[in-house]
Amino acid sequence: MNINKELINLTSLLDFSNKLTQNLSEEFIINSTLFTIIGKLSICGVQATKSIDEKEIITFKKGRLDCETKITEVILIDHNIKYVFLLGKKIIEAEISDVEKQYVKLIISIAATALENFYNFQKLQFQKTQAEKKSQLLETLFEISRSFSGLSSEEKIVKALAFNIMGQLMTNKFAVLKTNGKNTILRNTLGITDIELTSIIPNLKKIKVDSDLDERYKDIIKIATPMNISGNTEGYLIIGPKMHGEYDESDFSFVSSLASTAISALENERLIQEEIEKKRFETELGLATEIQKRLLPKSKLETDKFSYYGMTKPSSEVGGDYFDYVKISESKYLFVIADVTGKGMPAALIMSNMQAAIQSLAPIEKDLKSLVDTVNKVVYRNTSKDMFITAFFCLLDSDKSTFEYINAGHFYPLLSASGNLTELKTGGVILGFLPSPIIYNSEVMQFEDTLVMYTDGLNEATDPAGNELGMEGVKKIVAEAVKLQPKEAVDYILNEAHKFSDSNQLSDDISIVVLKKK
Repeated sequence: MNINKELINLTSLLDFSNKLTQNLSEEFIINSTLFTIIGKLSICGVQATKSIDEKEIITFKKGRLDCETKITEVILIDHNIKYVFLLGKKIIEAEISDVEKQYVKLIISIAATALENFYNFQKLQFQKTQAEKKSQLLETLFEISRSFSGLSSEEKIVKALAFNIMGQLMTNKFAVLKTNGKNTILRNTLGITDIELTSIIPNLKKIKVDSDLDERYKDIIKIATPMNISGNTEGYLIIGPKMHGEYDESDFSFVSSLASTAISALENERLIQEEIEKKRFETELGLATEIQKRLLPKSKLETDKFSYYGMTKPSSEVGGDYFDYVKISESKYLFVIADVTGKGMPAALIMSNMQAAIQSLAPIEKDLKSLVDTVNKVVYRNTSKDMFITAFFCLLDSDKSTFEYINAGHFYPLLSASGNLTELKTGGVILGFLPSPIIYNSEVMQFEDTLVMYTDGLNEATDPAGNELGMEGVKKIVAEAVKLQPKEAVDYILNEAHKFSDSNQLSDDISIVVLKKK
């Protein structure tokens, strides 16, 4: 029998080829090749060493190679994977024949084809896995985006973002940071200490893409992605190492998309909250405006002994000024002008409480001092420590042509008599500043001509250079105004204030009340 012919029997080679193609395993292919060579050639040992880019990866060995190497065969797969086969000498004293060498070449060639198929299959499997992973991540991204749209607060969005980071990327270290102007604010974190974040945050502005991350922080974090919207960086997504394995390109792409989705959701939520706040403010403003309108009395009051006119002009839609009058008897009237700190709904509510107290108490209190003290008690109980009221109370007795007044920290009203202006200063502390009882001083004056009451918006009116009109300026204007009837006097004072300010809009609320004897 011709052994050499038997060795290269085509049926045997085909069986060997089928055997390799039926099992796509690199280790199986190499081991089968080594077993076939060592068995057919009866050699002492055979070895296959795999290298990628000239770096040794793994060595497969059958038998022993402490004997002399007789054959070296090299195969190259996919340009960078190389296998080097080493064959030892025969066990019996004989040389490896040319036919046997040809057989080895054929066997290794078949193995090379099987290995190429194996690597191609691996590539396809990897590409398929990556495609499936990208598809899964994309689907996850859509689901996250939908879930974000149903969340009603920044806190809930950030919490959902954190759960998705942990679930999808299998990490237990992350931080969500959001910028607020020049500052970076921590929104959520896990597994990264404040000290570590403190060292990282100053360097975040340098990061444009993940690869810009400083090597010093690679042990703490693996991904740091800016959260950009409309070209502006509004935050950062910081992610630590995976619990198992490393991040791949699809992970980086997913994180980048997740960061964009999250910041868009956060920005949308901010805009929604702004709109809600705007609507709330507009509603509050409308209510406060309505309250203020209802609180103010009719502008004009005429009796056979005096004329009265008052107006208020807020610097915004709702101011903190208030004026009122109460008819106590046919000859007695209480006049009040006040300035509440603040504006908007809080000021309107305080004004409402004050008006209710004055309207109900004025007819029953025995004297002006008791009335003011009781009003102070109401204001003190119903306002916060940072809110108070300056006020001027005037109780007119038109039969006697006298009035009693109390000034509770208000700018001095001016009494015109015989061409002279008198500042009405007597009184006490502002309302709501101290608890009752408080002793307020009062003074009785002759009502001979005109009484002008106003709020601080008048004497604090400023010209373009920033100079205030001041008390002297107010006196000059009032000295001319008292020559007119109440309505004309109020209009004159207001027009002069606008002229001084060189503007149609004053910087503060202004209220003016004129009481004139007939």
